[in-house]
Amino acid sequence: MKIICGLGNPGRQYEMTHHNMGFLTVDEIAGRLGVQINKLKFKALLGETMLFGEKVILVKPQTFMNNSGESLREIMNFYKADPEDLFVIYDDIDLETGALRIRASGSSGSHNGMKSVIYQLQYDDFPRCRVGIGTRENIPLISYVTSQISENEWEVLGPAISKAADAALVWVQYGIKAAMDFANVSDEAKKKAAAKKGLVIKTKHLIIRPISKRELEKYIKELKEMLVIEDEEEEETEGQKIHLDILKTAALITSLEDALEKMEKDPENALEHTPWDIRKKDGGSRAGIAFKTGDGFSIYILSPLDEVELEKEAKDALEAMN
Repeated sequence: MKIICGLGNPGRQYEMTHHNMGFLTVDEIAGRLGVQINKLKFKALLGETMLFGEKVILVKPQTFMNNSGESLREIMNFYKADPEDLFVIYDDIDLETGALRIRASGSSGSHNGMKSVIYQLQYDDFPRCRVGIGTRENIPLISYVTSQISENEWEVLGPAISKAADAALVWVQYGIKAAMDFANVSDEAKKKAAAKKGLVIKTKHLIIRPISKRELEKYIKELKEMLVIEDEEEEETEGQKIHLDILKTAALITSLEDALEKMEKDPENALEHTPWDIRKKDGGSRAGIAFKTGDGFSIYILSPLDEVELEKEAKDALEAMN
């Protein structure tokens, strides 16, 4: 069993504030895995799934930040979890905005939420991830951490939250050392090697990652709108190529809807049914979609360029991970 706990303050007014990096990261993880965090228990909102053969519990304490430990103590006691099976994510004013630091243990520093966690658990030897939010000299600390994240800040914090989610999932599968290598090392080659261990796969030309349930729903809607346009164009041109595009798009929609239905019916094993997003490193546009099959992966290439090469590169990377 693994427990991923994000620290933050409950309530709509705090959703997008600097102090809620933990909540935002856990939400990102939940979105990728198709998990709903809606079970109220132990003074927290919980979500559960199975990942890499492990039961994973996503936790958002509802006690407000400074009493987060009360909730986490009840959870750790109920599940009889060991310290090394807990991963806590929270904001840190002592790190520059967007920076990440992962440690296997340590003190609370200046963070009141972590002070509560350590006090209530009576130990500090559990993994944690700090997401840097920096400080503002002209703003009192309490006002700053509870202030809304600006658009400019989100350009830095958004990717940091995504990377923190990546690191948490690396930790679930490979442990704290791999997660630390992924987030902390500065050497680019080491970062790439660590990234391949997690749910973000980087190859020579591609970046491959699971598509979250929300992304999947949005993409299906976009494809259906595109299908209507292509159908209207076919009526005007009666072109064979456009007709083939319609058939391919319709087949892709069917496959995506089937995957979405399986994710919703079997949320504990959502990742087993999740399609994978394949993007080119140079342009960032979606180059293909991968679907897990019984004996490997089926690749649907969207880009007309280098179709055979892209398909082989994506399939080799996914099957190596699998």
